[in-house]
Amino acid sequence: MSEVHANFQFRPVGQGLFYTGVLSLDEARFTMVYDCGVQPNNSYISEQIDEFVDENNLNDDSAKLDILVISHFHNDHISHVKELLDKTGGAKVVYLPFLSPEEIKVAKIDSRIGGSSEAQQIFLDNPTNVLKEWGAERVVYIHPNGGEGVVEPTNESSGPIRLDEKKMKKVSGGFPDGEEHQDDSGFITIQNFWRIKFFNKERDAARITLFLEAVKELIGIDDFEADDITEYLKKYPKDGFKEFESLYKERFGQYLINDTSLVVFHGPIKEVCNEAHSAVYMYRTSLMGYWARIPWRLFWDSEKENSSLLVGDIRMDDECLNQIAAKWEEEIRHGVIFFQVPHHGSNSYMVDRAFTEFPNSTWQIINYGLGNSYKHPSAKTIDRINAHRGLNHLLFANQVESVRVKYHITLNDE
Repeated sequence: MSEVHANFQFRPVGQGLFYTGVLSLDEARFTMVYDCGVQPNNSYISEQIDEFVDENNLNDDSAKLDILVISHFHNDHISHVKELLDKTGGAKVVYLPFLSPEEIKVAKIDSRIGGSSEAQQIFLDNPTNVLKEWGAERVVYIHPNGGEGVVEPTNESSGPIRLDEKKMKKVSGGFPDGEEHQDDSGFITIQNFWRIKFFNKERDAARITLFLEAVKELIGIDDFEADDITEYLKKYPKDGFKEFESLYKERFGQYLINDTSLVVFHGPIKEVCNEAHSAVYMYRTSLMGYWARIPWRLFWDSEKENSSLLVGDIRMDDECLNQIAAKWEEEIRHGVIFFQVPHHGSNSYMVDRAFTEFPNSTWQIINYGLGNSYKHPSAKTIDRINAHRGLNHLLFANQVESVRVKYHITLNDE
């Protein structure tokens, strides 16, 4: 029987996210990353990128990262993508959420009023070109499932561990050259033993249109661009920010761009697994920066279905959960054991119903930065987790703590 070893880690980077995964079959490895950013900038994330690259020999000239997933376009999730791709020689495929032209415009406004970096603004101007300049071979946008699209039968990578997209649907619509578009109704498999499924939330287009109309009226320019927002804020540095923040909160409550986060379910395919064991470890660094020699092993489980859910900063409210329940069968939702808490544990980003839609989500993981100015995680979020799962099932990833999930899988070779 063949054996697969897998190692996934919420790395210790601070206020942001750098989640890495490695699947090993015999001598072959398959690597994946979900987000690579931090805010404010620090040295922790660069050290973790170097460690990930060195551990997996990705600094070899012939090596590339197999999969990079970008959840959304906020700086604390993308700030170090360029550094990652520079050091890995690029990526074979990058998946990111599809945003409509109107949503991209809102994202650019969000970046201006949120004081984003110049690199983030350049990225928003043309993600495809930027990612390809940084070494991405393919750039794939994931759409909310609209029920239209045709089965794409040929997308299967070569190599000792293959990525198979044959269950995904291609979305057509006159998109720019160099881009690929798929909807979130299907799933991807790695070889035949690991499954990845995406969810892109459908958002209220009418609300976005009303916001953009209000911006036009505020700045007095019908066909405005992002630079017009910058100039307006320079002209009215105090009142301008207040006016935009007021409009934004009135239409979207908090951050619309958080709600564009691409959600990822991933885990072993139980039909081909004779056994699939998983263990979760908590690592803590000393103040000197050394890894603890003996991690705490918190959990060992022999269930065949024990998967992870990565949610970025999405608002997991009733509307979001309704869409997930409509798109994902019970087997998927009930297979989640390791659950990333949305938006660094921020208040009001997860309703109680999330615990019933994902009833087996034993381990709640919050990634945040010690000393962050947003006061993440919220005490209300901690209390909610305690009420439903207990604090002994709450794990943290920050500058000095990380969470690692390891698998040992025996495959049926018939």
